[in-house]
Amino acid sequence: LLKGVSVVTRPRLSHLAYAGSKKLTRLPRRTAIVAFSADEVYAIAELIRRQQGGAAVVLGALSPRTRNAQVEIFQSGDVDYLVATDA
Repeated sequence: LLKGVSVVTRPRLSHLAYAGSKKLTRLPRRTAIVAFSADEVYAIAELIRRQQGGAAVVLGALSPRTRNAQVEIFQSGDVDYLVATDA
């Protein structure tokens, strides 16, 4: 379709499934939420922060250092939710 473009595929290391629409307040702890815009990520994260106490945010627009720090606070259990873009 496009000249000079090559597609590289990689195997998925974990199962990804659409669980349908859910109320954010009813999501189990240790949940990752995927949004499709930065505005949605920040809105969802703010709602979770107000109701559940904390959420890590991962966006392509963040620096690698900041993204890694956000992932670390989720992995360490400091927050129970991760909100990220699909990129």
